Amino acid sequence: MVPVSYANRARVAAKRYHIIPATITYEEAATITSVYLCSLYRLYHLGGLKESQSVLILSAIEGVGIAAIELALHKKADIHITVGTEEKRKYLRDTYSIQRSHMFSSRNTKFAGEILRAIGGRGIDVMLNSLVGELLDESWRIVANGGTIVEIGKRDIVDRNTLAIEPFDRNCSFRAVEMSFTKDINNDKITSLFNKLLVLIEGGHIKLIHPITIFPFDDVPAALSHIRAGRHLGKIVISNQEKGDIPVTVRSAVRKLKLRSDVSYVIVGGLKGACGTLDIHMPSLGARYIVVCSRSGIADPTSKRIIRPYTNYSTTFVEARGDISDPQAVRRLFQGAMVLRVSLAWCRIAKLILIIPVG
Repeated sequence: MVPVSYANRARVAAKRYHIIPATITYEEAATITSVYLCSLYRLYHLGGLKESQSVLILSAIEGVGIAAIELALHKKADIHITVGTEEKRKYLRDTYSIQRSHMFSSRNTKFAGEILRAIGGRGIDVMLNSLVGELLDESWRIVANGGTIVEIGKRDIVDRNTLAIEPFDRNCSFRAVEMSFTKDINNDKITSLFNKLLVLIEGGHIKLIHPITIFPFDDVPAALSHIRAGRHLGKIVISNQEKGDIPVTVRSAVRKLKLRSDVSYVIVGGLKGACGTLDIHMPSLGARYIVVCSRSGIADPTSKRIIRPYTNYSTTFVEARGDISDPQAVRRLFQGAMVLRVSLAWCRIAKLILIIPVG
């Protein structure tokens, strides 16, 4: 890691610092950065949306979707959206005058055919996607010739799922955006996006994100429950709304379990079932010597498969065959540990911690 001087830190902070216009409240300002910067970059820079082109915005009622609608309206685009409930459809129709015939549900693959029929089979010029699996595949196939799909989701990318190649034969582009970890999303890029965004806002070309649902600092659990319910519109903001200091109960973080590396842990019952589940976590918590006591041993394929990934932790597994219900077998196990104590490879093997999963 390269040390960063205080001067460098100040320059970084300055490039990401923008004055809130007097006409914008703190709560409104809190909704701008993540959704508008992401949508601006996706729609204008990666998608290259031009005036009067068709655009499909998936999950349009959330913050990113509403920001994308505002930006698409500024380009006078032909807007199509997916939205889940009638309440949300009514809000988008009343607020943005989006026709009901341009609204679809993306809960199954039927929406792709419905969209193609609605636009005369031409396809979508720019699509902002967050769907996965077969829904992503269907979305990708209805991109117009020379069109672009901009992906904001991560699951298909992380899982290395395959993507149909047919649209590439029609000069279609598939582009993904990550606003956090790519080298091109640097301070200069963020500054440029911010400047363009504030020009659009202050010029009245796009509106701030609404509606905003505000929860106080002392009721964060209710805000999270509201998000999980999946019925919220717009953005959720946590704010004290200038009501002064609010006492907030903070629970201490749960202490992370740490296992000693200079003792041996005896797991009774082998590595199958509950014992195997327990064994998965022990090396990552610090255990370096694990004695597995069972009647069948650990030479079977299942046990080997469980052990294999944890050699990276330099954890040693030792087989101790025997029946834990047999006193003689238990005596031999501990006597063997005492004898092995002299081995340098086993540190203090005499210090045994016995683990017997139950249930």
